[in-house]
Amino acid sequence: MLNLPIPIIQKARIARDPRFDGLFFIGVKTTGIFCRPICKARMPLEKNVAYYNNAITAMNAGFRPCLMCRPDSAPGSYAWKGVETTVERGVKLLSAHLSLSIAEIADKLGISTRYFTKLFEQHLQISPKRYQLLTRLLFAKQLLHESSLPIEQVAQACGFNAAKPLQHHMKLNTGLTPSQIRRSNRAKAETEASKVTIHLSYRPPYQWQHIRDFFKLRQIESNEKVENDSICKVLRFGESRVLFHAVHQPEKNRFEVTFSLTDLRLLKTGIASLKKMLDLNCEPNAIHDALIQAGMPPQNVLNGLRLPGIIDKFEAGCRAIVGQQVSVKAAIGQLNLLQNTLNKNQKNKGPGSLKNAPHPDSNQVAFESLGLIGFVTAKQVAEADLSFLKMPNARKETLKAFAQFMLEQPEASIDEWLHIKGIGAWTVNYVTMRTSDSPDTFLATDLVVKNQIKQLADRQVGVKQELAAPWRSYLTLSLWNLSNGAPTPSENVKKEALYE
Repeated sequence: MLNLPIPIIQKARIARDPRFDGLFFIGVKTTGIFCRPICKARMPLEKNVAYYNNAITAMNAGFRPCLMCRPDSAPGSYAWKGVETTVERGVKLLSAHLSLSIAEIADKLGISTRYFTKLFEQHLQISPKRYQLLTRLLFAKQLLHESSLPIEQVAQACGFNAAKPLQHHMKLNTGLTPSQIRRSNRAKAETEASKVTIHLSYRPPYQWQHIRDFFKLRQIESNEKVENDSICKVLRFGESRVLFHAVHQPEKNRFEVTFSLTDLRLLKTGIASLKKMLDLNCEPNAIHDALIQAGMPPQNVLNGLRLPGIIDKFEAGCRAIVGQQVSVKAAIGQLNLLQNTLNKNQKNKGPGSLKNAPHPDSNQVAFESLGLIGFVTAKQVAEADLSFLKMPNARKETLKAFAQFMLEQPEASIDEWLHIKGIGAWTVNYVTMRTSDSPDTFLATDLVVKNQIKQLADRQVGVKQELAAPWRSYLTLSLWNLSNGAPTPSENVKKEALYE
């Protein structure tokens, strides 16, 4: 079943409308190839095409990806929304962690491999093993086009144990070997073994200025760097670090992103994380229409609005706790003080401390040469004397308790943070909105949101948040924008009092 009505799909195909890029794919029956709606190849007749929600289902139907428009580089979408929750979580895990086995994915979901396979086939008409294989192949194709990584390393990055199975499955499913795909790329860039440059597309319009300024205002200077047309940050995945540098290319509706990493198996996770952080899978048309339907005045809806994401839940929690009762500027000052002091203390422990250092991978040297390091770890905060922070002792105790909790239960759900003294429902909902894959979190008790809804009501404009589903996170952000920014942390504390 298609996610969009056929008449809309047909019009978008004929217009080659970039706003629909990644929302559907076109299988051409006469050639056996499938394309993005923006493909510049000669347009086939309507009777000779079939439509698919995503690249995986098109490949599973026997179509090969087009070498001209490259479906592997299309923006993502919420194509699997509406399926059974466990299946949706399984899709996300399979897409982000290419090296995990089906049994390991099922274990993370808390179900048996047999039951996971049954659910997957029932709801998606494809087995999880087949889905994982096609996901690996599409990612391999993207790397073959956009990097000069040796085929052996491409295989490693895509979850294959060696080049041979990649070569076999690529030939079987696309009709081309990895070497043939690479030869088709005339503009191949030179890439170091530890660096990979790829292009991540989005559906226009994209409010880069809004999301850039949002990150700039909240920048942790030793962890991230935001400039006029780019953003650079070190992400932490367990004991490993990944540095990305994303340059906005608005004329091509994409970002050019260079990843620096030593473990290529983290590349797919890094890409998925960056897409979340910059909200590249956003569907701006649907969101714009939903916000207006919910009652937002059209002149107050920012076209191409994106939700700035946070990848590390620990970082998100620290930002929320440190930001209580102070301005954004003051909060970021304290976060920078926390980051710089604890990392300076780590260095001062001397060479003997390197075995237990929070940044043991060799990329740390390269990152520090750029002045960037990973965000402080839960272990660092839990073991630190936080007397240097200029905030009430109660908040310092909350920060340490939170760090200890994350150290002991790193996989705990955000809702479980409510057991920590000093953390209330507003903080949990805010962090959920910034870190979750779901764009449907509405902060109904937020004072700024409530005040803006009241002011609109005074102008005879009624806002009904339920009509913005499943995009209510953007409604929250839009109401904040009406007040010229996000809510001040002093208001956050008042909100917390409702739940303590």
